[in-house]
Amino acid sequence: MAINIPLVHISDLTEKKTISDDDYMLTGGSTASKVKWSTIVSLIKTKLGIGNIEDSISKIQSDISTLNSDLTYKKIASNIPSSTKYTIPSEYKMAILVATINYPNAISPQFTFMFPNLTETNRISDGYWYDNTYHASFMACNDGNVVYFASNWQVVSPTGTVTYDVYARYPCPGGKAAPRDRGVGDG
Repeated sequence: MAINIPLVHISDLTEKKTISDDDYMLTGGSTASKVKWSTIVSLIKTKLGIGNIEDSISKIQSDISTLNSDLTYKKIASNIPSSTKYTIPSEYKMAILVATINYPNAISPQFTFMFPNLTETNRISDGYWYDNTYHASFMACNDGNVVYFASNWQVVSPTGTVTYDVYARYPCPGGKAAPRDRGVGDG
């Protein structure tokens, strides 16, 4: 048996300040029907292409984490004698060499050489003179993922052992090369 409910004007209804998933809303054109609020929310998400927002947020966080790890230089070799060539694995496209002059009982200065694109052959020179006592000059070289220091350029006085570490990273997202960075002494 149908129950007749007296007609009430919409403006006379009590306003509800919150909506729960089980609440119904009236909808329709020439005929009235009901729809749950949770269904409306689901339809809006589908229409906007955002689906399950929790899954989308989780995927964005994962993508950011991956991006950050791709942009981080990883130390892939340590304490390589400066006279030794080192081949960087081909999956890496950028590298930083950090040369250290190991002076016994003294400060060991470091020199940094950045190769933003290992597919290009590059030479980077650097040197210093300190306190009329210490001086050095280096030329870091890159020939198709092989890095080394040119022995004919290397001068270290007073004599100290020179080693270098290699840091490398993958290309920028989208496979594009990094912007050209200018190293110290890089004309």
